[in-house]
Amino acid sequence: CYSAYDNEAITSSPFFLRTLLRDSLHFKGYIYSDWGSIPMLRYFHHTADSEAEAAQQAINAGVDLEAGSDYYRTAPTLIAQGLLDKARIDSAAAHVLYTKFEAGLFDELASDTLHWRQQIHTPEAVTVAKQLADESLVLLENRNHFLPLDLNRLRSIAVVGPNAAQVQFGDYSWTADNRHGITPLAGIQQVAGMRTKVRYAKGCDYYSQNTDSIDEAVALAKQSDVTVVVVGTQSMLLARPSQPSTSGEGYDLSDLTLPGVQQQLIERIATTGKPFIVVMVTGRPLLTEAFKNKANALLVQWYGGEQAGLSLAQALFGQLNPSGRLPVSFPKATGQLPVYYNHLPTDKGYYNKKGTPDKPGRDYVFADPYPAYPFGYGLSYTTFKYSQLALSKKQTNESDTIAVTFRVQNRGKRAGKEVAQLYIRDMKSSVATPIKQLFGFEKCALQPGETKTITLQLPVADLYLHNAAMQRVVEPGDFEVQIGASSADILLRDTLHVGNSNMPKTSENKNDTHPQPMGKRISVQGVVRNVQAFLMAGVKVQAGKQTVFTDARGVYRITAHEGEQLRFSLKGYRTETLVLRKGGIFDVELSAETP
Repeated sequence: CYSAYDNEAITSSPFFLRTLLRDSLHFKGYIYSDWGSIPMLRYFHHTADSEAEAAQQAINAGVDLEAGSDYYRTAPTLIAQGLLDKARIDSAAAHVLYTKFEAGLFDELASDTLHWRQQIHTPEAVTVAKQLADESLVLLENRNHFLPLDLNRLRSIAVVGPNAAQVQFGDYSWTADNRHGITPLAGIQQVAGMRTKVRYAKGCDYYSQNTDSIDEAVALAKQSDVTVVVVGTQSMLLARPSQPSTSGEGYDLSDLTLPGVQQQLIERIATTGKPFIVVMVTGRPLLTEAFKNKANALLVQWYGGEQAGLSLAQALFGQLNPSGRLPVSFPKATGQLPVYYNHLPTDKGYYNKKGTPDKPGRDYVFADPYPAYPFGYGLSYTTFKYSQLALSKKQTNESDTIAVTFRVQNRGKRAGKEVAQLYIRDMKSSVATPIKQLFGFEKCALQPGETKTITLQLPVADLYLHNAAMQRVVEPGDFEVQIGASSADILLRDTLHVGNSNMPKTSENKNDTHPQPMGKRISVQGVVRNVQAFLMAGVKVQAGKQTVFTDARGVYRITAHEGEQLRFSLKGYRTETLVLRKGGIFDVELSAETP
């Protein structure tokens, strides 16, 4: 690849390509360069000053095949000069031949190279393309059940935006020609038929600051019953003519706001007071905070392939119930990045105290550290209920596979598909582990009122971690099994114990909470702080039926009996207790709750 790691260019790294990949991971195939990565040793990394030196570095590192350049033509000269061992060439050839033999290239019949067009764009392939588009469409917002639209009540629809009348097939696509796919506009025209008037205006392009066409789009919105605003990104078409790209390999953004004036287009549409839907055709998460609460509905189409426009139209008009779920989290702001569901407990801060522009908080002063839409999220035109989680075994060993069974019911009036998701949290580990990780999922189709039992298989060996010695091990202990509709919507929980079931259990509470005989009534005073010694105001302190709160200096005063339990609680923090004893210490430290 083109990158360097720990100051070492990967293309010339014996450690990565030989020690790690071959000796440690036992890779037997061949390694070839990314396009032009060997010349980059001269012009990008500056580790070589000639073609021969770059070739020598790459061959010695273990790059068996060169792509995008011809520096390896210098190999015979390098060998003749004693600068390269010809055994390296033999090794490279052996790796290529090994792969060809494993692929059966020397013992199968030759491929049919004369009739290949018969296998392109078959009816079966079109069916698969339609299924891909149907099942990947994600519904993010649907205010007051605005969708699906009723064609019998619509006289006119405005379709606007830079992606409304343009196919988007994604990175490295062969074409961006609308003749090879169905655009959102074409899909809406096809489904709406002759009953509803469909008007179109581009509104703006993907990237520029040109606002000349926004007025036309706004005028159409004012004349129409509803507007569909199709925005997003344009992906690159490598080595083929295309518009300027805002997504794809080598096309990064420093801000995830919609590029160009697309957000301005949405804001102007919103000022009409007419209902509108935002559809994002995009190859990356984008910021939606500025308009998600203004739009009546919000969808993500991604780059859905040749049938994407038809799938979108069918979803808008209720012929298709969206069932896609987010494969990535969408941040609220660029400054939240990186944002992903399987983060370590420490990655989102400690205090979990949400701030606002009017009331600063922690860990982000004016916001919170959680995404706008989490991994696994997606809405439907129906609702689902989860119940009856059961594990085939709760005490298990590494060699076992656990059956995780639960039930899902369609509680709505429409048929739909739900994506039930299985997450696991390692409750205690020798090294830090994520707050949860996806270990399985299943999409099930359910008719209204129908209930299905879902069983997901969980190999216990998959619960491994790499310990401090970088050994792959499954550590004994408790693992929480979580079933949910997304990574942030966990609906069912149970606990699986791996290894020795007779391990001693320790109390999490260091204070003695066993009932004690009540003694005489005493008055006490203490201070409540957090783990960084900040004084905590507003902490509720309870003793029996008596309740007081800490003041601005974190001080509380209360009268209770010796042996009576005090309880300290504050939203966002773990509740702590202590037992009153004569001569005791009544200062308390509260720890923030982890998600």
